[in-house]
Amino acid sequence: MLNFDSQKDGQVAFITWETASEINNDYFKGQRAMDGENYYNIGIVQGAGNSSINNSYDFVDKNPFVGVNYYRLKQVDF
Repeated sequence: MLNFDSQKDGQVAFITWETASEINNDYFKGQRAMDGENYYNIGIVQGAGNSSINNSYDFVDKNPFVGVNYYRLKQVDF
């Protein structure tokens, strides 16, 4: 993982990340929490499988909580 970022724009949040390489990466689960502890799945983004190049990803959270939102990724292998 080279970077991971989230930016709120109006009523949505844009989540972006970049990987340097991937091995057996099936998909990423985007997760959100209000308290930084209890995360819930909010979407799935397909991974590159096996890759030795940089890959950029993005996801839009169309329903962020009012106030602070915590985001994380869960990477799932084949």
